[in-house]
Amino acid sequence: MLILLALMSTYSLSLIKESSAVVRLRLENAKKLITVDSALKVLNFSKNHEEAVTLELNGYTIRTYKDGKKWYVEISNDRIREIYSE
Repeated sequence: MLILLALMSTYSLSLIKESSAVVRLRLENAKKLITVDSALKVLNFSKNHEEAVTLELNGYTIRTYKDGKKWYVEISNDRIREIYSE
């Protein structure tokens, strides 16, 4: 009986660990989506006001810049680097 309880406890703990990892990934994904949405708004601001902007948001660096006639926004942190254009 004790062995069965120990096995059930171990299994339950592994399920909790997996669930918390999934929740953490979902939260990180939501944070990134919010940051990308905000970065696109900053890109629109830069385009309308002809002003480059650099800021920190949610652990990401957002930087707008103009290359030729086109505006870009770069979103980066220690793991990723993405560039979007107008």
